Amino acid sequence: MSATARGRKDLPPITREIDLSPDQRKDVKRSVMGAMAGNAIEWFDYGIYGYLTGYLSSHIFGDTENATLWTLFGFAVSFLIRPIGGAVLGPLGDRIGRQKVLVFTILMISLST
Repeated sequence: MSATARGRKDLPPITREIDLSPDQRKDVKRSVMGAMAGNAIEWFDYGIYGYLTGYLSSHIFGDTENATLWTLFGFAVSFLIRPIGGAVLGPLGDRIGRQKVLVFTILMISLST
């Protein structure tokens, strides 16, 4: 079904790899690799935090009965903030450039870690 058949004329055509010039292919590969690197760093941070939950709960909150709960609450906050970050940083990336926003996001993740 074409874009006009769906009633939306403003949709761009679907781009296939064969439609791209060599320079555009290079840019797409760079973008994908950058996104993969950012995603890997983010999930590495989540994995380290989850792995160290027991250690963090005893050393940050002491031997209280809710230490693990508070540590996991901090873990949950990061998942709650992600959609807000997407809603704020997504449109910002459209305006100032996705690479700048990606670098900013990776820096913020690294600093918070």
